[in-house]
Amino acid sequence: MSGCFSTSPYIVYAGKSLMSTWCRGGSDGTHYTVTSRGWIARKYQYGFEQIFIPSTSHISRPLLLKVDGHTSHISLELTDI
Repeated sequence: MSGCFSTSPYIVYAGKSLMSTWCRGGSDGTHYTVTSRGWIARKYQYGFEQIFIPSTSHISRPLLLKVDGHTSHISLELTDI
């Protein structure tokens, strides 16, 4: 059976530390982090491995993961998971 399902957002900001003002008004369950450039780095795959995969484990495969399309936001390592 097909259907629609969405996970909580995982937002990566560019910066050295996460400012509390950046997290105001977000959806319940939204996860936030920062990287020096705002790009998904290997060590920040946490959001994918620890949030997305477990929250979709009950859904039959294949799945479609939509990202904003910038090539720096996805890594080859992520495509193998």
